[in-house]
Amino acid sequence: MKWTVVFFGSVGCFVISLVLLGILFVAGVSVGWWWLIPVGCMLLSAVAGPRGVREQMSAIRNAFRDFLENGVALRPVNSADFPPEYVEKIVQAADELVAAGMIRVGEFQGPEELLKQEKQKFRCILRSSDGTLWAEVCAMRPKFPARCLMYLFGYGRYCRRASVEISSFFADRSMMDVVNGKKIAAMREIPGVRLEWRPGEEPRKLLWTALELRRKIEDGGRNPALPLSFETFAETSRRWGLYLSIRNSTLPPPSDEELRRENFSDAAIAKFRQCRERPAPVGPEPRPEVSPAEAALPAEVVSGNASEPVSPGSVTISGEIPLSDLSAAIDEEEAGKFRRAVTNLGIMTLLSVVNVVLIVSGAEVSFPFSAFFPGLAAAVGKELAVETGGAFWSFFGVGVALWSILLYAVCWVLAKKIRCLILVAFLLFVPDSLLLALFVPGGGVSIWIDVVFHVWVLLSLFSGVRAWWSLRHRAP
Repeated sequence: MKWTVVFFGSVGCFVISLVLLGILFVAGVSVGWWWLIPVGCMLLSAVAGPRGVREQMSAIRNAFRDFLENGVALRPVNSADFPPEYVEKIVQAADELVAAGMIRVGEFQGPEELLKQEKQKFRCILRSSDGTLWAEVCAMRPKFPARCLMYLFGYGRYCRRASVEISSFFADRSMMDVVNGKKIAAMREIPGVRLEWRPGEEPRKLLWTALELRRKIEDGGRNPALPLSFETFAETSRRWGLYLSIRNSTLPPPSDEELRRENFSDAAIAKFRQCRERPAPVGPEPRPEVSPAEAALPAEVVSGNASEPVSPGSVTISGEIPLSDLSAAIDEEEAGKFRRAVTNLGIMTLLSVVNVVLIVSGAEVSFPFSAFFPGLAAAVGKELAVETGGAFWSFFGVGVALWSILLYAVCWVLAKKIRCLILVAFLLFVPDSLLLALFVPGGGVSIWIDVVFHVWVLLSLFSGVRAWWSLRHRAP
């Protein structure tokens, strides 16, 4: 992953060097040849970016090596080999599905668990009694750099809880995946794949969503979900996983020579080429037999009639769950982040008004959780009024300050109805923060308090922008 590290390192170096050069320029210091540093970082990131993407795709291919070379789709693992707090998250989510009628198959490691960005992990696999519905419960264990990136792009919260993915495979060579994680922005529409993203949805409710969606896809029995044994599910799901990875790449497929350089055999290369095509449906299989491990489970967990498929009517789910328009349900987590950003915008707007009043009245105190430009405009107007002896400049400064605050106020008041205004507020606050940065060299210690609060407001507004974007592009 060297080119990936180089890319993010050069981007970080570019931002830092650009800020430092700006500060030196404002302070009147000659920058000389130092301007070459951000230019060099920009060129390095342009070179490292495409190579980093190719590096990521190579890592995915190599994670599937055991499957491509040896046909091993899943390997059983012992959950006792993993940290207890990590196992507990998976067990709790799996137990909810068991209580809803699913049957636990066991704990396994697949190709996805072997990528270098994460520590070793496993997934708990469950199935319906007729083998037409499969659930995989896992939890992320990203390494520190990957964790930082996930928090930066809004995926950090999903590191703290288990992810549930419920799948079915249909006779028309299509599959269904219902996931309670956040939608991956780069995920494209793939032929034959129906992905439903339900961020933060509880396992039982997610199971209900999957059952309802499966019923619609089956279309009254014209496109039935296929009953699979565990072995067939493992093989089929890994083929679909590789198919998704390949089809989501914007790069051209690797050549045979490139794959041979990665030490893939000719048989593995042929299998890789096959996985670029949509996996074919399997033939009808006998309903899965209950394994000895499942037979040892309590009677209330394993259904007494194994031939009875799980259906919405047979799943015990506490509480009411709307059936009419599940796809239109609001993502409460993203909506909560948006509401918090709007609240912080309102507090900042009100305190900005208070600061203008304090400056006009001659008070020597001010609130840091506010915009910088309105206070500056009021202070400059007051100073000009004192120097020229005319009150016009004081009124002019206050007018400019209140006009700028009015823009924030409009965004605050209307943001709940017109959500894109949170982006407008963020774009207004960015130049305000840059203006504050110009006064840092001569501002003393007190100005750093303003800097800290400006960063806080910027992060809050940016979080609101991401929440708005997520709600706007939420999968139907």
